[in-house]
Amino acid sequence: MKIYAVRQKSTGLFIPRLKTGKRRGGSYLEPSNEREPRFFHNKIAARAFLSNWCQGHFVTNTSNNPDTYGDPYTDVIKQPHRNKNDMEIVEFEATEIK
Repeated sequence: MKIYAVRQKSTGLFIPRLKTGKRRGGSYLEPSNEREPRFFHNKIAARAFLSNWCQGHFVTNTSNNPDTYGDPYTDVIKQPHRNKNDMEIVEFEATEIK
C-alpha cells in the first residue's frame, strides 16, 4: 500500500501528525521530528494539504455584522517563511509485518 507525507527539502523534516485527540489545526504545523510524519492515503490529499498549508494559518471567526451576525468565516494569516518550492511529497510503500 502506498502512503504519502510532506517533507521540507532543506531540512529533511516532515510535517508531523496532529497531537493525539486533535482533528483540526494542520495549518499550524511546522516541519519537525517531534512526532511521526502525517500520512495521507493518496497523493491528491497530500497535494491539497500542502497547497493549503503554504497559504498560512486558517483562523475561524464569527461575524459581528448585524446582517450576518454569528455566521462563521475563515481568515488566513500569511506565513511568509513557507515556500512551496522547498517542500516535496514523498511516497512510501507500507507493508505488513507479521
